[in-house]
Amino acid sequence: MSELERIKKVVNYLIYMEFASNETDLANKLGYKKSSFSQIMNGKVPVSDKFIDNLLKSNLNINKVWIKTGKGSMFLDQQEDKKPEILLPNKIIPLYDIEAVAGLYNTPVSIMEDDIMAKYIVPDFTMAEFMVRVKGSSMYPKYNSGDIIACKMIKDISLIQWGKVYLIHHFEQGAMVKRLFSSEKEAHFSCHSDNTKYPPFDVKINDLTNIALVVGVIRLE
Repeated sequence: MSELERIKKVVNYLIYMEFASNETDLANKLGYKKSSFSQIMNGKVPVSDKFIDNLLKSNLNINKVWIKTGKGSMFLDQQEDKKPEILLPNKIIPLYDIEAVAGLYNTPVSIMEDDIMAKYIVPDFTMAEFMVRVKGSSMYPKYNSGDIIACKMIKDISLIQWGKVYLIHHFEQGAMVKRLFSSEKEAHFSCHSDNTKYPPFDVKINDLTNIALVVGVIRLE
């Protein structure tokens, strides 16, 4: 991975963590014109230390040594899934039927009000965009059937963190909650259950209609 590729990964991460809504917004926040920022990202202008330092100001956990050399981790403290807490006192998180979330992926307003089964306010779930109920026992004992998991959509698969739990939706098999790992097959994910009764299997990435990171759980006794 080149220095520019590492910088692009940082940019994608900052957008994913909602520091900026897109590259244009990020450029504005870093004090660059859109055209100047695009030239850097496209490799037409060399990456300067000043640009990297400005990028690092947006998240103090990003490792400059990793950006420059590729050595070590992208994050200084390895807590890449933690986001600075933002107080959202009245943030409402919708609960959907687990199969309805297929319509959430890059499609305009395909989830309707009728698809919302309930609404929750959970102050600690600052990253959550929606919630679903777990079905089945494949992720036991991590999750029981009936548990409610909070999820955040993933739009850039380069941000997938191996070993984390994701809600994925396959165009034929439907919704599944699995740990994702790299697969020996090209353009595939290896899907693992916590319940050892369920063997791992590979899925073709292009067959997935959505991917969402599980960021929290409500367990019902």
